[in-house]
Order: sequence, then C-alpha cells, then structure tokens
Amino acid sequence: MQFDENNAYEIIKRISFPRLVGSDGERKARNVISEELNKAGYDSIKREKFETGFYNLNFIRHLFLFTGILIVLLGILFYLNHLTTILLIFLMIIMIIKCHIISSSNEIKLSRNKFKRYETENIYVNLRSKNSKAKVILLGHYDSKGQTFSISLRKILFSTAIFGIIITMIIYIIFFSIKIFFNYNAFEFSLILLIVCITVGLITIINFFNKTNNTSNGASDNGSSVGILIELARYFKKNPINNLDIIFLFPSSEEINLGGSKIFLDTHKNELNKADTYFINYDVIGTNGNLSLITNYGYPKKKVSSIKLKTLFFSAANELDIDIKNICSPFGIWSDYLSIVNHGFEACWLSSLTAFKKVHTLRDNIDLISKEAIKNILNLSVNAIKKLDKNYGD
Repeated sequence: MQFDENNAYEIIKRISFPRLVGSDGERKARNVISEELNKAGYDSIKREKFETGFYNLNFIRHLFLFTGILIVLLGILFYLNHLTTILLIFLMIIMIIKCHIISSSNEIKLSRNKFKRYETENIYVNLRSKNSKAKVILLGHYDSKGQTFSISLRKILFSTAIFGIIITMIIYIIFFSIKIFFNYNAFEFSLILLIVCITVGLITIINFFNKTNNTSNGASDNGSSVGILIELARYFKKNPINNLDIIFLFPSSEEINLGGSKIFLDTHKNELNKADTYFINYDVIGTNGNLSLITNYGYPKKKVSSIKLKTLFFSAANELDIDIKNICSPFGIWSDYLSIVNHGFEACWLSSLTAFKKVHTLRDNIDLISKEAIKNILNLSVNAIKKLDKNYGD
C-alpha cells in the first residue's frame, strides 16, 4: 500500500481555519483530528487535558517594553550622571536573564487569574510494533495563531534587539571605563551612546507591539503537519514495521509556550527511554521550496539535533533525490523541538524554508500547500523511519 498525498492535502484543507488556544476553532480542530484518526483505523485515541495560558508571551512582550525604556534612560543618564547608570545595567542584565529563563524553561507558567487560563488537549495514538525495541514519536502541533508582525519581521526585530542590547552594553563599558579611569568626559562619547541607546531602545520597544490574535488559518503552521502525520499514521497502520513503536502526537499550545510538548514529556518521561526514543518534529512544512532539517539553534550555534536522525534523513533524501538543507534556527523562532532537546532526547525538526514569510499572517492559507511537497515529505519520512527500524533488526 502506498501513501496518499491527496488524502493529506484534504485533511490540511479541512483544518485550515483560525485555531488559537482557547478558541472555538481550536476545539473544532481536536474533533477533526480524532475523526481523521478514526478513519485511518485507530480506535484507541488518547486525549490528555491540561491547562495553559498566555503568561510567557505577555511577560516577554512587557519585558521588551521595560528594557527598551531602560536603554533610552541609560543614554540620557550617562550624560547627566553616569554613576547612576550602573543600576540600569544591572536591571537590564536581570531582565535579559529572565527572558532567557522564560523562553527556554520546561515549566508552564500560568496566570493566577483563573479566567486567563485555558483547558486544551494533547491528542495521540500509539502504534505498537511486533518487537517494540525502540520508539519514534512523530509530532506536529495543531494550534495556530496570528500576530501583528510577520515571523520574518519578528525574527529581525528580536535578533536586532538582543544583539543591539549586547553591543550597547559593550559601548557603555568602554565609555564608562574611559570616564572613570582616565577622567575623560568628552561630549562626543555621551552623544554617541545616546544615539545608540535611542536606536536600540526603540527597536526593543517595537517588539512589545507584536500582539497575538486569532486571524491566521495556519495552513503551513501547522495544519500541513497534521495532515501529513495522519496520512503517515494511516500508512503505517496498513504497513506495520517490526521494531519501532510509533506514536503520532498532536500537541496543543505550541504557539504560546510550547505547552503541549512540555506536558507530554513531563507526563510520560518515565515511559520514555532516552537511549532508544526518537522525536521527529514537523512544523511549518508542506510548501514548495527546499526542505530543511534544523540541526542547530541560536548564536553561537548550539548543536542539539540527533546525529543519527540527521544521517538517516540525508541518506533517504539522497536515495530519493529530494533536496534537503541543513540549517540553524535563529533566535525568535521556537518549536516543540526545543522543549524536546531541552529534556535530553534525540530529535530533529523538519520544515519548509519558503513558508516562513507568511506564517502567522492572513496569507498562511491552503494556497501555500503543495501536493508535490507533501509527497516528498511522506516519501522521505517513510524511508527514514524504515531505515531506523532496520537498525533495530536482528
């Protein structure tokens, strides 16, 4: 039996509507996934409820606002009374550290206000193999979101703010040292720092205005992954493999705090052996253009991807003559993949480069999705999973 890219495409069409966590669309999406898994031959569908909220997003937005204001004050006070700027530097360092902790933490922060909490669900099915020697977990979140800025602009603003703050601090330390140790109070120093602080401060503050909404249909992010995973679930149900148990996982709350993947890992950590459990994350995929495998994150690059999975996917791509690129994900772009590697599991993240410009906008609709791209991803996934299964053969 061969997979059917047309079936995956029709499922993507069916789920391409706004589905922000807590919305009627998100609740409707859960039912669509359960119905399609039933059609694929699965009777035992797990639906695990959990609470989530927008604390992380709102906290980081306000952190950008306050940090931007502090940076502008830094430039002004350096001219008026440079000794008082030391306190501002400490405050900014604390805020940057807090931002990093919030964005990389495996903990879900919830508002104390119960009316700002939302109940949602992770949905998954477990396809057991004959020998059950290892597990591979294929996951793709089903929630969506819109936002004021496109993901490309958000990436630029986020990265510019972070590196701008670092550069500002370096300039500040140099000028402050010259003032203190050489007693040199050139007006030009204060003017240069003021201009830098105002520029970086305003860019940092702009990040505050990137608000979350429920306007995007989320076809590529991440309805495409839902359709592809359900078709893979149907294929492997009809074409079982011998050694790998396959879990098809559809987490929620990815867009606001990577909540679904964090909850799933925390709930099932005692059932998952890090030595023989592999995660393949599908996120922003199914569009024309090069396939990409995320193997690094941030600057300096942090190597976090599974070397074994990378080797299998590139080997499969070579055999199938499918073009795939090895890329690094910059600051400001998150995925469930990050919470998985933070837990110490082997994982990889498959994506499509061309979709990022339209993610989280009104343009993320079914017109972005390509049946040819879906076929390539299905082909690549089946080939790589079968290779991994053979690795555990007798």
